[in-house]
Amino acid sequence: MLAVFAGAVSGCGSPAAHGLDDIEFRTVSGTDPAGDLRWLEDHPIYWRMTSAGGEGTAVIRPPCSGLQAPVRVTEDKVVVDTRRMSIEAQYCEPPVGDYDLWLHHLIERPLNYSWDGETLILSNDRGSLTFEREE
Repeated sequence: MLAVFAGAVSGCGSPAAHGLDDIEFRTVSGTDPAGDLRWLEDHPIYWRMTSAGGEGTAVIRPPCSGLQAPVRVTEDKVVVDTRRMSIEAQYCEPPVGDYDLWLHHLIERPLNYSWDGETLILSNDRGSLTFEREE
């Protein structure tokens, strides 16, 4: 019983436990309460989650400054720990810097997700991003 419990705890919350480990994703579309995010066509967001030592990490490359943060994945949510997030120090002229701010605002709250093996959709009340595998 203890071995089963220990195994469940070590994989719990990791991207690997949900089939999302080490896959590079690229946005194909997105929305927020104002409508479609047309800027994603010229300024895509790249997203990858990895697992190491039972903890997940999200490596996200928005249009301006990349970021990395601990991530926890459940059956229906992706939760980025923005309190422990590291961000590249880089200045970008508006509106590109504003796109990064939009992303930071989105990931501050847990994200619902769906994953069918090819398409990843992340969403909450602030917006949604649709990604495809980048391979």
